[in-house]
Amino acid sequence: MIGLAWSTLRSRKGSFIGSFIAAVLAIALIASCGMLMESALRGNPGANRFAAADLIVTANRQVEITQSDGDTKRKPIAGLPSLPADLAERLKQVPGVAEIVADKSFYAQPLDEMGRVVRGTNGSATMGHEWASARLTPYSLREGKEPKKGEVVLDADLANRSGVSVGQQVSIATEAGVNNYMLSGIAVPSGEEALPTQGAIFFASSDAIRLAGESPTAIGVVAESGAAIKSLSEAVRGVAGDVDLYRSGSRSRADHPAVLVSYAGAISVFAIMGAVSVFAAIFVIAGTTAFSVQQRLRELALLRTIGATPKQLRRMIGAENFWIAVAASLIGCPLGILLAKEISRQFQEIGVVPIQYQLQIGPFPLLTAVVAGLAVTQIAARAAARRGSRIPPTQALRESVADLRGSTPIKIAAGLICIGGAVAVLLFTPLGGSDGTGIGMGFIACFLLLIAASLWGPLLVSTIGRLVGRFLRMFGGVTSELAAANTTARASRMASAAIPLALLVALNGTMLLTSSLLIDLERSEGKKRVSNNVVLTAQGAPGLPFHALSDTSKVSGVADVTAAMPTTVLMRFGDQLKKTKAQGLFSTGSEPVLELGVQSGHLRDLAEGSAAISQELSDKQGWQVGDQIELWLSDGTEVKLKVAGIYALSRGFGDVILPGKLVLENDPLGLLGVLYVRGKSTADTAQLASQLTSLRPKLPQLNVNVPEGSSSVGKDNIRSQQAPSYLLVLILAGFTAIAVVNTFAMATGVRKREFNDLRLAGATSKQIQRMAVWETLIVVLIGLLTGCMITNGVVGAFSIAQDGIWRWVIDPTLYGGLILAAGILGLAAGLIPVRLTVSRLRQQTGRY
Repeated sequence: MIGLAWSTLRSRKGSFIGSFIAAVLAIALIASCGMLMESALRGNPGANRFAAADLIVTANRQVEITQSDGDTKRKPIAGLPSLPADLAERLKQVPGVAEIVADKSFYAQPLDEMGRVVRGTNGSATMGHEWASARLTPYSLREGKEPKKGEVVLDADLANRSGVSVGQQVSIATEAGVNNYMLSGIAVPSGEEALPTQGAIFFASSDAIRLAGESPTAIGVVAESGAAIKSLSEAVRGVAGDVDLYRSGSRSRADHPAVLVSYAGAISVFAIMGAVSVFAAIFVIAGTTAFSVQQRLRELALLRTIGATPKQLRRMIGAENFWIAVAASLIGCPLGILLAKEISRQFQEIGVVPIQYQLQIGPFPLLTAVVAGLAVTQIAARAAARRGSRIPPTQALRESVADLRGSTPIKIAAGLICIGGAVAVLLFTPLGGSDGTGIGMGFIACFLLLIAASLWGPLLVSTIGRLVGRFLRMFGGVTSELAAANTTARASRMASAAIPLALLVALNGTMLLTSSLLIDLERSEGKKRVSNNVVLTAQGAPGLPFHALSDTSKVSGVADVTAAMPTTVLMRFGDQLKKTKAQGLFSTGSEPVLELGVQSGHLRDLAEGSAAISQELSDKQGWQVGDQIELWLSDGTEVKLKVAGIYALSRGFGDVILPGKLVLENDPLGLLGVLYVRGKSTADTAQLASQLTSLRPKLPQLNVNVPEGSSSVGKDNIRSQQAPSYLLVLILAGFTAIAVVNTFAMATGVRKREFNDLRLAGATSKQIQRMAVWETLIVVLIGLLTGCMITNGVVGAFSIAQDGIWRWVIDPTLYGGLILAAGILGLAAGLIPVRLTVSRLRQQTGRY
């Protein structure tokens, strides 16, 4: 049977082209997703600014809790705690230490001659340091001299971007504000203009202490020649106590969090993309393989008549599909590499992954894709062969081979289980919240419903086909009646064409509409928070200096100002520690200017030892006003606070509001993210906005937004949130669209005999084509209807979980465009192959 399988493949390549294309695409998609995810997981956190040091010492950047089972759980903090000011001197006494270099990292950013803030290479952050720490990289002076008080040294790239030369004045923005310094020199790291993930500004020791305090954020240890690094590490820890030590390849992780390259967003996007793509790939390859076997029932019956056993048929079909998968791997793997490169480039352009992200082409993702392709192909082929090998030998003597029983009791039961599972997911899992967890749960429900639809495919087609057929008979005459009869008689074949169309609509519709709803809700809440206030933000910088609050309050026409300082805290959720977005609030009045939708308690003058939490967090944790909550600030400081208020408008803002002073003292940047300004007269906010532009000489990075359309989530941020969804949909839609075309082409390819019989019975080419039009319309309608029912069910449940409102359609334009595109694709995929087939038959017979 193995030899027969091989000879069948060689002699009838056209019959297997559909399965081959599906396998190539599936393997390519799985391989590309695997490479993208592996590259993100293994991504370098940034350039090694501490390359010249053997050891880097930092304060403990981990929070540790004891879980309910007695085990410990550790989670890194988001901030930068300082080391004791005298630790550097104490470490100099450790045996084996040749040199100790203390480092202070703090926010600093140059401005060009136009007053615009300048970023580092590829838009990276810029940091200020004491000149002595240049030894840790090392940086060397290309020109000029080391800085004295009131002077700075820039790396060559920053100097070029700022348009300044040695001896000229350069404006530097820091936490303290914008001040002018003399450029005393230009420095470069070894062999480069600048480090690829950060720009460097070096200050004199006195200026660095004034801006960042005396305590270092990291200490570099240079070992004596021949010293054992492991022994030196133990000795250093003995003196330093509870600290973090970094050596070898991990030293870059000791840098300031603002310059570390984060792959969390990329991992999240690639995880969703991988899960959805792998499901779609498996779904398509399994369906195509099963459909391919189903079209060969007559051939299998003939083999049974000459003595082939069911076991031999299963071996033959398994061998055929094994070689198909092997051949597909030879094309699918290189195609997957090209696809991964293009996806990586596109994601970098829209900012989903950092510009430093590098695609790593390793053997593991490729091997995984090949194994997955082989496994799915074999499972699908064996399952289809198991049914096909049972047909009686006499079936071969019939002129036409009817479909095998489509929806068997086992399939119906399995479909019910999948539907029950989807309902359970939609009812009992956390679909609500703004953290994106609900989107993942929605996809799981969508997957289960699609599996149920594929199991019930023939039943759905025959049922809907009968209903639609009755309607079409009134308009299409004999051709529509024949099309309706064909649809119900060959329900399995028609289902094989309709289900990929349902997959196209359901997966892409769910992804588009759920992400669109979250963005719409975030934008809506942002507008409510702003109310009728003017919003001030920083353009091109991570924030505004703290003095912006007092400066703004002094502008003519300003009544009250509330400033929000963004930060990240750690909170305990059961046995897990999770990072939670928070804001420190400063207000010039007794009440915050922004509208937060207070549900209980109050937000007036949050006193020391108190905090406010979002309604979402309150629901998750069961906290109420008056309860005590425990959290860890960005520098690892543990605090216990009393809940003073609960607010509703938290999307895009944060789940915790802290006293501003508490955040200012513990956040590594200490910059204001947003200022909400209320005018004395609410009638003319445009005039107030104009008056606030007078702050630009002191705050060159200032961006003034009037209330109309403004929120804490800017338009650029909204676009950056939408872009990943659109790109994912584009990738997935491309794959599923090819699957739809492939399946329709396969379905038409096996109907040459049927069309020829109709010609012999007297049917004209136009009648056959009209019949095919009606058949295609029915199949496309069934596919679209099934996909829309799945999408509407999942999105509706997701919508209720978000804000209690059932929405059939989130974005009519997006949803309508998707359905229209899918419908046109289905019609084209169904009709073009029929037209070509009938045209060839007409040429062969010479009859019209």
